[in-house]
Amino acid sequence: MNASLPVVGVSSCLLGRAVRYDGKHKRHATLLNLLHKKFEYQAFCPEMAIGMGIPREPIHLLLTESGLRAIGTKTSSLDVTEQLTEIANQQDWSKSISGYIFKTRSPSCGVRNVPVVTGDTKTNNGQGLFAAQIRKLYPKLPVADEQQLENSEFCRAFIAQIEVYHQQNFFK
Repeated sequence: MNASLPVVGVSSCLLGRAVRYDGKHKRHATLLNLLHKKFEYQAFCPEMAIGMGIPREPIHLLLTESGLRAIGTKTSSLDVTEQLTEIANQQDWSKSISGYIFKTRSPSCGVRNVPVVTGDTKTNNGQGLFAAQIRKLYPKLPVADEQQLENSEFCRAFIAQIEVYHQQNFFK
């Protein structure tokens, strides 16, 4: 690793790692072709980290009487809510990152527009449980999803935020 470059957490699937529920990836060209010159990456898949294998049953967010839950799409007894929150708390590397790029709409990693099932309806106003916990632990940490990075103005601003965050934390 280049110590002078900021370290950015990234959903592993965006870096081309086949860690998704179906054994595939969501390789993202902007991350691999442009941003890798500016950052070192810390890849992470919370679903793999909590022991969900490949392939695995997909999960979705379900709003219940007891709150938002990450539940299997076929097996309602599969509930990984607490594990996704706790795995965020356990990451030592999260103290040394200067930003995070999450997978869009993921029930674990999405930062916005994540589908949430409530009864018979589905809305797109949720946030993935792992991403939500990282944001709670590090409220000033710059975060984005790969779709947001497609906007060149947003991408430039995100890079600048990471550089500032890195400088502020480097000299602590």
